[in-house]
Amino acid sequence: MARLIAIEAQGISADALRAALDGEIVDDDVALRIERTRSLDAAIVVAMVGASATAMAAFIAGIVKFAVQRRAQRVIIHGKSGRTLEFPADLSKERRDELVQLAKDLDVDRVVL
Repeated sequence: MARLIAIEAQGISADALRAALDGEIVDDDVALRIERTRSLDAAIVVAMVGASATAMAAFIAGIVKFAVQRRAQRVIIHGKSGRTLEFPADLSKERRDELVQLAKDLDVDRVVL
């Protein structure tokens, strides 16, 4: 079962966010679409991420790469239960692999960059 995850970023248009993430998230089980909002400040793109650990790993890796390119200080992942994971954007690969499992257990529904 695929999950829908909203990706929010400040200071970038939804079109630019989707284009950037398309280049970073390389997995057939991850699809991106633009969510139109009334806010001019935040861009929202919705990712449909497959249920596999591989799809979640590709999603998290792509988000982290994008955050590093934008020189973001941190990435915040929100779960449906209200729990959050907050980590620095310049995370090591080993730590990122640990977060993939945590994110899968968290039932992610929103990412803030």
